Amino acid sequence: IKHPIQKMEKKLQLQSGYWDKEDKIEVRSRIHQIIADLNQPLRKEELKYRMLIEEDISDLLDLEKEWFSFGDSSDAYKNALAGKRVFSITCEWTPPGNAKGYPIGSIIIYKASDPENLVYCSPQRKVIKNPSLLEKVINYAHNYRKEFATVYTIGVIDEARRLGVGTALLEKAEEFTIAKWPEAIAMSLQAIADDAKLTHFYEKNGYTCLYEMPNYYHISGKAKAGNYFLKSLGKKCADVQRQTGKS
Repeated sequence: IKHPIQKMEKKLQLQSGYWDKEDKIEVRSRIHQIIADLNQPLRKEELKYRMLIEEDISDLLDLEKEWFSFGDSSDAYKNALAGKRVFSITCEWTPPGNAKGYPIGSIIIYKASDPENLVYCSPQRKVIKNPSLLEKVINYAHNYRKEFATVYTIGVIDEARRLGVGTALLEKAEEFTIAKWPEAIAMSLQAIADDAKLTHFYEKNGYTCLYEMPNYYHISGKAKAGNYFLKSLGKKCADVQRQTGKS
């Protein structure tokens, strides 16, 4: 099914959680036109997942301007290439008959000694959703000096939705975190609180909302609450440690 570029702005408007519905989103990435010229939908067998390379960055930054309404990840990508407590996984799409692939999805993960806002965010800025789990996580992290991995950004091109790319990026990131940072006991992330589809997506992938943060995001001049999600990597970490002999 062909997706003419001029018809994509409305579609992106409805599907991106980091834009206000009144905002006009400009389609910036050349990859949309490459997909449109192919005149057929993307298929799972055309996708692969790999670590970020320098050649990905320009296309991913263009896509980020459609996905997010704030900043960009230039520094995060550079730090990922340099291995500075950050890594990034790319979903690459290779058109049929082509040798060259294109980045159509990405996740950035960074390592944190303490998950963002988990302990030091003031009580006035939290609406606790799961107090017992929150207390257990804080105590365990402090008692055993464990660290956390945090999802900095995750995004998927509009044409690749419903192909399982977001779930695959999360799974690959969890696997890589466990292999590279076995001391990381959990993955954390923040998401807009009033986005029901986004909340369902993270819960479906095993993430639990610990608390809500009022006025956490400022998007198009409007304050929005954010949810803080956490997923334990404990059992997976233990399995990897047994296989590798790490303790």
